Amino acid sequence: MGQTFITITEAARLTGQSDAAIMRVIKDCLQQPGVNPEEILRKEPRGNGFLYVVNKEVLLRELGGTKEEQQPAQETKEAPELKQTPSTGRSDSEESSDSKSSGQASSGQALLEAKNEMIAMLQKVVDTQGGQIEDLSGKVDQLIERDRETNILLKTLQDKLFLLSGKGENKKHA
Repeated sequence: MGQTFITITEAARLTGQSDAAIMRVIKDCLQQPGVNPEEILRKEPRGNGFLYVVNKEVLLRELGGTKEEQQPAQETKEAPELKQTPSTGRSDSEESSDSKSSGQASSGQALLEAKNEMIAMLQKVVDTQGGQIEDLSGKVDQLIERDRETNILLKTLQDKLFLLSGKGENKKHA
């Protein structure tokens, strides 16, 4: 019996589990006593590096089946409902595929609408922030102008003090 090894990503796609869940299953398998690690996990050279691959049969045994194996059980529950619908001259599988594609289209449309709503909300936030930045920029410009005015007034005051101190020294010397 030949052993089939698949990548972690392929295993996740096959089983419907996350990569992390696949890695946990592999770790649990490797920690079992009397297990040859080479029969479960291998490191294969691919491209410039290495890629870990897992034994497909061991993984499916540990997880209890694939996503495809689990779906027919769910479809058999839905099958009586399909047979109860009025016939349109098409087979049940054609009606089923049409209902799935229309369900996908409606979920895709709902996703698109949600994205558009999010974009509109974010655009409002950006516009609000743009207005706030403009207001703050105007206030900074006003503060800079007040600072210039203050510097002019201080310079004038220093000049007058210098003139007064100079005249006072002239009267004392005379």
